[in-house]
Amino acid sequence: MTSWSNEQIIARRKRLEGLQKAEKEQQARRHAAQLAAVAAFGKTLEKLAAAQGEVASAGLHAVEVFGSRKAAGAALGLTAAELRELVPRPAADKTAAAASE
Repeated sequence: MTSWSNEQIIARRKRLEGLQKAEKEQQARRHAAQLAAVAAFGKTLEKLAAAQGEVASAGLHAVEVFGSRKAAGAALGLTAAELRELVPRPAADKTAAAASE
């Protein structure tokens, strides 16, 4: 068994500390990237919700203008089911009631 000199021990300790530091920095970068991905996903979900609201509003407007879901769907190239998904039922019912008055 060989004996280690103080210089060898100090050099080995510095190498290990360097490896630990590099690993810690890599972990910090990975964590920052994960946080950025979560934040970007959250912002995208907010944009999606806003866009869905705009689509529902435009669909409701189309129902108002055309007088019925069927006519609006035909003009927009949507099936009745697709239009029902875009325009919530209570909003369409209010529009139909207002149109009949």
